[in-house]
Amino acid sequence: MDLTLTPEQELIRASAREFAERELAPHARDWDRDETMDRAVVAKLAEAGFLTNVRHQGLVRDSLSALQAATDAVAARVPHEMLLMDLYNALRPLDAITGATTTDDILNLIFSTFCIGK
Repeated sequence: MDLTLTPEQELIRASAREFAERELAPHARDWDRDETMDRAVVAKLAEAGFLTNVRHQGLVRDSLSALQAATDAVAARVPHEMLLMDLYNALRPLDAITGATTTDDILNLIFSTFCIGK
């Protein structure tokens, strides 16, 4: 299997790198420190052609809102079982785009944190 990128794929990779260096990297330290992210980045991703589907843009916004709820839950010292529900709510919109995670994956994650036995 040849995994060499085509010229078009190379161009997409270069464009994504330029976008990340221009729009994400300068703010990454502050966003990490503040445990937040500027939601205007979603609009910038759309403008740059990385989120071309309006439905996807809305789903990414929904995911970011759920991640903010999870961040707020951590600050409020909400039990981790409830925090996982917020994280699931963040994952679900992304799954609507990618179809990558199943309910079984989420249940396995949740129940892996419980101690069963003596």
